[in-house]
Amino acid sequence: MRFRITYYRRLWFVILVLIGIDVFLVIDQSNLFQSSIRRFNHTRYPLSKNNEQHTTTVVIVYFPLSKSKHSKAEYQSWLENLLGFCQSPIIIYTSIEYQPVLQYLRRNNSLRTHFIVEYNSPLEIPPIKKLVPIFEQQYLTDPERAYHSIELYAVWCAKPFILNRSVELNPFRTKYFLYIDAGAFRSSNYRFQSWPYEPSIHSILANNRLLLGMISPLPRQFCPLSYIISTGLIRHDLTQAGLMGGTADAIHWWTSVFYETINIYISKNFFIGKEQNLMNAIALIYPHRINMMLSFQNINISSSPNLFKSNYYQIKQVFDISISNKSLPKILIVLGTRPEGIKCAPLIAELKSDYYRSKFEIIVLSTGQHRELLHQSLMAFNQTVDIDLDLMMNNQSLPDLFHRIFFQINEQINLIKPNLLLVQGDTTTALVSALVASYHQIPVAHVEAGLRTFDLSNPFPEELNRKIIDSFAKLMFAPTIFAKEVLIREGACETDIFITGNTGVDAFYQYYKHENLNKTNSILKLIDNFKKKSLNKTHSVVIVITMHRRENFQYLFDMCRAIKTIANEHNENILIILPVHPNPNVKNVVTRILNKLDNVKIVDSISYDIFGYVLLESDIILTDSGGIQEEAVSIGKPVILMRMTTERPEGIYLGTIKQIGIFYDDIIKAVNDELINIKITNQTSKRNIFGDGTASKQIAVIIENYFSGKYKSNIKCMTKFRQDSIAQYVYSYKNISSHTIRRNMMINLTKVKSALTLDEIFKIPSQYTISEKNEDIFALTAIIGLYRREGLIRRWIEALLLQTHPPKEIWFIHFASPIADKLDLEIKEIRLLFNNGSNYCNKWCKENKCKIDNLGKDGTGSKCFDKCLKFCMTLPSILFVGMGEMQLKYFGRFQLALQCRTKYVIVFDDDCIPQKRYLEVAMYTINTKEYRGILGTKGTPTSESYYYGPVSKSSQIIEVDVVGGSWFMESEWVKLMFHDKIYSWNTGEDFHLCANAR
Repeated sequence: MRFRITYYRRLWFVILVLIGIDVFLVIDQSNLFQSSIRRFNHTRYPLSKNNEQHTTTVVIVYFPLSKSKHSKAEYQSWLENLLGFCQSPIIIYTSIEYQPVLQYLRRNNSLRTHFIVEYNSPLEIPPIKKLVPIFEQQYLTDPERAYHSIELYAVWCAKPFILNRSVELNPFRTKYFLYIDAGAFRSSNYRFQSWPYEPSIHSILANNRLLLGMISPLPRQFCPLSYIISTGLIRHDLTQAGLMGGTADAIHWWTSVFYETINIYISKNFFIGKEQNLMNAIALIYPHRINMMLSFQNINISSSPNLFKSNYYQIKQVFDISISNKSLPKILIVLGTRPEGIKCAPLIAELKSDYYRSKFEIIVLSTGQHRELLHQSLMAFNQTVDIDLDLMMNNQSLPDLFHRIFFQINEQINLIKPNLLLVQGDTTTALVSALVASYHQIPVAHVEAGLRTFDLSNPFPEELNRKIIDSFAKLMFAPTIFAKEVLIREGACETDIFITGNTGVDAFYQYYKHENLNKTNSILKLIDNFKKKSLNKTHSVVIVITMHRRENFQYLFDMCRAIKTIANEHNENILIILPVHPNPNVKNVVTRILNKLDNVKIVDSISYDIFGYVLLESDIILTDSGGIQEEAVSIGKPVILMRMTTERPEGIYLGTIKQIGIFYDDIIKAVNDELINIKITNQTSKRNIFGDGTASKQIAVIIENYFSGKYKSNIKCMTKFRQDSIAQYVYSYKNISSHTIRRNMMINLTKVKSALTLDEIFKIPSQYTISEKNEDIFALTAIIGLYRREGLIRRWIEALLLQTHPPKEIWFIHFASPIADKLDLEIKEIRLLFNNGSNYCNKWCKENKCKIDNLGKDGTGSKCFDKCLKFCMTLPSILFVGMGEMQLKYFGRFQLALQCRTKYVIVFDDDCIPQKRYLEVAMYTINTKEYRGILGTKGTPTSESYYYGPVSKSSQIIEVDVVGGSWFMESEWVKLMFHDKIYSWNTGEDFHLCANAR
C-alpha cells in the first residue's frame, strides 16, 4: 500500500526528525511511517525538566491577516499544540492585540517566553516597508491572489529578518535558532515537550549551515545533488519551506543573501511575494551553505516550472554561478585552529573581494579544532565560516582526530568538488585535508610552506605534518628565501614555490595600529594605568608572555616558576600580561603557580583585534609561539623564544630573536639581560623578515595565474629529468680515480660569477693604493713551502724582491723533506749572497730590478736603485727559515702562518713563483668591497722546468669556489683552516680552507 501525506501535514516529517527519529523516512517505505510511531514516545524521549539547559530558541510569528485560507480559531488551535507543551524557549513576534491570547496559550508561566510587540502589522517590519508598493503591484498578477494577501507576502519575506533579529536579541543565550510556521503543529497528536530534541538539533545545526525544511517537488531537471544528515548524497526535489534555522553565523549569512536576492529580483521585475522562489534559487546557488531536510510529496509546485526556470537562471547570471557551480573554480579553504583563522582571514578577504568574486567561488570550512577561538579571530576581519564540522571531542587522540577529519572532509569534497584545496600551516586539519584532496587528485595550495626544524619530534606532530604536505603540494607559498631554499633542497619543484611573505604579517599590520580601538577593554586599561603610574619610564616594562606548545607541556612547571621569580625580583617595575591558552593542561598549571602575583595578569585568550595593540605597547615578548615571532619582529620588539628548536630561524640569524630554550635559569637570565638592554638601547629595529603585509595579495594573483594557465610545466621537475640526474650522479663516475672525480666535481661546481681584466680591477674602489705599500696596515708576510724541488730558493728571493709591493717578511719552511740537506745548503748560500759585504745586491739591483747601464759620478744611481739596494741588504733580517722532521708539508705552513705579525699573509706552493705586480694586484683586490676574500691561483704546473712567473699568465680575476697554489688573505683568516676537524693531514688543504671560508 502506498502511503500519501496530505498537504496540511507537510511539515510533520521534518518535525519528527527534530524530535530524534534516527531514520529519514521516504514515502515509498510507508511501513516506517504508520500511526503507531507518529505519536511522541515518552519512554524513549522523556519529558524535559523546566530547568533543563536548552541550546535552541524557537521563533514564531503571528499577525492578524485581512485574508487567509484558515480561520483565527484554526491558527489558535494549532498554536496551542506548540505553545502549550513545548518547553524550549520561544520568541513570539505578534501585535499588542494578540499578545494576551498567545500568553494564555503558553499557559505555564515557568516556560521561558519572550514577546516582541514592536510591530502591529507585518507591513511595519523594517525591510518590508520599502517592499509594500511592489507587493501591491505584484498582488494584481498573483494567480493565487484569492488565497493570498499583501500581509501574507510580508510575513513570508520577513522570516529571515525575524530570525536574524532573534539572534541579535538572544534573550535566552542559546546557540541555535529555529523558525517554525505558526501552523506547523496542526494535530493534537503532536504535542511535544522536548521539541526540538537536543541531540538531533545539535547534529543537524552544528556545522554552520542553514537548515531548510523543503517540501514540494520541482521538475527533475532542477534537482541537483545535495546532502542529508544520515543518508549522505541524494537527488532531491524542493520548494516550500516552513522551517529554517541554524547558528548565528548561518543566519547572518542567510539574511544578507536573502535580501540581496530580493533586490536582484526587483531589478529584474521578478515576483518576490512568495519566499519560496528566492529560497530555491539561493539553495541551488549555495548548496554547500545549506542542509535540506526533505519530504517527497506529490504536491504541485505553487509557482509554475517556467516561472521558476526564468527566475533561477536570471539570478544565476547575476551571481555568475551555475547550478553545478562549474563556471567558476571552487577554492575550498580548510581551517581548524585560531592561528589558521588569523593567518587566512586577510587571504579570504582578498579572494572574496570584488575583483576576485567573478573569478573564484570561495568556500571556508572549519573542522573546529579551536572552534570558538577560530570564529572569534575570523570575525575580527569580518569573515565567517561557511561550513563548521565541529569535530573536536574531549581528550581525543591524534589518530582519532585524524580519522574524524578524514571522513568528514572526504564527504565535503564529494559534495563540493573543489578545483583547489588551500591549507595553512602545519595542523592536523591541514595535513588530513591535503591528503584527502590529493586522493581525489585535487591540487593543494600550502600557505606557509617550507618551515622546518629538521626534528620530527619537535614540534610534534607539526614538523611531520608540514613536511608531508610540502611533499605533494602544487602551490607552495614560502614566507622567506630561507623557506624556499629548504623546499628546493627537499626536492620540491622550484617553479611551484613562491616567496610571498607570511599572511600572518598581513593580518597583524591590519590591527596593530587599529584607529577605532576601544581602549576601555580591561587589558588595555591595565597597561595604560601601569604606564601612567610609573614615574621612571626606563623602569616600567610590560612583558607579554605566551605559552601553549605541546612539546613544552613537560617543562611548563619550571617555565612558570621562572616567570614567578622574574615577577618577584622586579615587583612594581614590570607588568606581565599572560594570555592563557584554553587547553586545561596549560591553564591549570599557569593558574596554580602565578595566579596570586599582583604584577602578573592572567587573562583569557586576547581577541585578535586588540592583541596587536597589546604587542605594540609591550616592551619584551617572551613566547613559544611561531606567529608572535613574526608579528613582534615586524614592529621592532625584542623577542625571547622559549623553544629548543624553531622553524623560523631567520630572526635568530639576523639578530632579532633570542632563542633561549625552556629551562628555569636560562629564562631568568635572558629576561634580566633584556631588561638591562632596554635601558641602554631602547629596542630593536623593525625588520620585514617575514613579509611586508602584501602576502595575501601576492597569493591571490598567483592563484589567478594558476587557473588562467600562466604557469607551465617545468621539465626539470618531470620524472625522466630527475631520474636521469640521479642516474648520472650514481653511475657516471664508477671505476674512475679519485683524482678524476675531484677534478670533475670542481669543473661542475665552479661557477664563474665574473671575469675582470687588470684595468677593470683597478677601476673598482679600493682602500689600498701602491703609494701606501710601506704602511703597517698593508704589511705582508710571504711564506713559501719547500719539499722536494731544489734550485728554487734564489729564484723565489729574486721574484719577491722584484715585487712592486714587496713583503715585509719572507719565511721559507720545509718539513720532512727528502732533500733537506740540499735545501739547507741553498739557504746558506742565499744568506752569503745577501751579506752586507757582498756585491751581489749592487749587481742584481742594477741589472734586474732597475735596468741601469751606468751609475752616476757620485757612485749612486736612480731612486729605484737606492731603494732596491736598501731593501736587498735588509734581506737577512727579514728572512726566516723553519724546518722539522714531522710530515707537515701541507698544513704546517698554515700553522706557521698563525704566528705572523703582519695584517696580511700569502702562502705559496714552491712551484707558483709570481710575476712582479702579483702582490700589488692582490693587495688592491682584497681591499675592494666586491672581491674581499681569499685570493689565489690554479697552482698546476705543466712541467718541472716551468718555474718562472705564475703558472697562470692570465691578467683576469674570476670568482671561484676553491683556490690553490697560493693563498693571499688577512692573517686572521688563517684560523678558518682549523675551525673544523682536519680529516686528512696528507692533502686537501686547499679544499679545507676554502670550504671553511665559504
